[in-house]
Amino acid sequence: METYFTLYNLINLVDISTTAIFIYAALVLLRKTRSIFIFRGIAILVAVYIVASFLGFKLTTFLFQAFFSFFVIILVVLFQRELRRFFENFSIIDLLNPFSEAETEAPIKKSSIETLTNSIRYLAKKKIGALIVLTGRQRIDRFLDGGYAVDGIVSEPLILSLFDPRTPGHDGAVILETNLIKKFGVHLPLSENFKQFGNLGTRHTAGLGLSEKSDALIIIVSEERGTITIADQGKMKVVTLDELTREVTSFLDDLHPESKETIFHTLIAHNKRDKLLSLATAILLRVILIGK
Repeated sequence: METYFTLYNLINLVDISTTAIFIYAALVLLRKTRSIFIFRGIAILVAVYIVASFLGFKLTTFLFQAFFSFFVIILVVLFQRELRRFFENFSIIDLLNPFSEAETEAPIKKSSIETLTNSIRYLAKKKIGALIVLTGRQRIDRFLDGGYAVDGIVSEPLILSLFDPRTPGHDGAVILETNLIKKFGVHLPLSENFKQFGNLGTRHTAGLGLSEKSDALIIIVSEERGTITIADQGKMKVVTLDELTREVTSFLDDLHPESKETIFHTLIAHNKRDKLLSLATAILLRVILIGK
């Protein structure tokens, strides 16, 4: 009998932990896509339903039950883009810690940052459009289309020649990986976030689109204004050359932090508040829906 109860409690623990992991994944997804306000609205509705059920408000409970019968369809309609992004990048490591993934080589060496910024300074001054992708931990091959292989070491003459308006492929993106220019003339997925890119051109739309689907850092030079913009995690901002240097340096530091984190830090330390909230929500759902 004691063995049975031990096994029963273990199953419940695994059940609650699994639910908490998926709730946490949803929170991470909503924060990254800036849809957390929708989640808060849904949470309020669920809280009202629970209170109404507890107090015996039959009409309110009936109406909410009718609403929840269409709840899954409503979520799919509201979050279709976010759900697609979630399943494209789905992995257990992402769920436990979205900032930790398999070890990868940096897209460029820190000693090459000056080379990169000097190239971008020239392009911006001459108002030559450019689109440069610094790869992160996630593989982006499935999001790329076309392009020409280069496999050349990062250098100012090579970068400037690839974006020369007189050369083929200058309108596409240059992909930097392991201190090499892997490809040029590459087409990136276009963003559908019209509010962010507004009247900006195709380069900005493409840079934002890839940043929405991956952890890559994208640098865009406008051929109309000569401004420098970076796209990261689905957001864009115009930067100066000094700010660009700091952003690229920070990006590389995040890829290869100096101190190695323990398993405890990977599983617990990051986003402790969201993880505790997810666990508490899973326990509450267990009590309400299952009873014990």
